[in-house]
Amino acid sequence: MSGALKYGSTLGLGLEVGLRNFEEHNVLRASLSWHFAGAELDSASITTNGGSELASGSYVVSSAELKSVGLNFDNDIHVVLANLYYELPIGMDLFPYVGLGLGVADVENADGTSAAGAVSLGLRIERPDETYWALRYQRFAIGSITDKLGITYGDIGFDIITVTVGMNFSL
Repeated sequence: MSGALKYGSTLGLGLEVGLRNFEEHNVLRASLSWHFAGAELDSASITTNGGSELASGSYVVSSAELKSVGLNFDNDIHVVLANLYYELPIGMDLFPYVGLGLGVADVENADGTSAAGAVSLGLRIERPDETYWALRYQRFAIGSITDKLGITYGDIGFDIITVTVGMNFSL
């Protein structure tokens, strides 16, 4: 028996604290970040080779149908990353950037944590009042997990688009 779970879009939360202007060329930024997403299952596709309970074939079941038999695949996901960004020096107050983050993920119904990573593409716009605006796309990857039912899942991937209003502080 094999299967695939389909999750819907969701809003998440995040917090990031970082440093910039710590190296000679002022093109690198480093940060620690925490991201939260509430993953709610839409449906599951199940393929079976037959047996005593299910005939051979493919089935699609809804989240509600699974919950009616005591199976809940909704999960809260927390990801903590150490990030490094490279800002492309183009002048003006525009700073396009690429980034890489490595860390750990905690998936609600998993046994233990898993390795996690993210790649980022973004644009930061500096404002004269020590604030900035930013738009960022991130692709997250979480390593294989085993849930509390003993089901092993392959790697998990998801995308996040973030709109940020931030504040610069000088030490």
